Amino acid sequence: MSKAYTHLLKHRLRTGQVIALAAGAATLTLDVDPSYRHSFAAVEYYSDALGATQVVPSAGTETFTLISPLLPTAEQVFTDNTSNSADEQTVSWAFNIVTVKAVLAGVVGATHCRIRFIGNIS
Repeated sequence: MSKAYTHLLKHRLRTGQVIALAAGAATLTLDVDPSYRHSFAAVEYYSDALGATQVVPSAGTETFTLISPLLPTAEQVFTDNTSNSADEQTVSWAFNIVTVKAVLAGVVGATHCRIRFIGNIS
């Protein structure tokens, strides 16, 4: 097996379902494999239900929380977990989780959204 191929096996991309924003708000959750220690999450916004036309909102906030396999009933808030939806930011962390959650509020300029996650073992 080539080095390039084994490198790809260390990463995992998961994408949630496209859901409708209700009055500019939504709560997105995505269960993930806890073996990925260093991970990233972001919210993508769309102007259609199929997720075919990506847009950048002009306003709104995203607040991320994480659920650890050690405390599966407690959401953990981490530093800098809130971002402006218009900034197209990615949040990252370096510990194992089982669920990532994003609470969206005041989103203007999008009708639908989904959460994306990428993790790596290293």
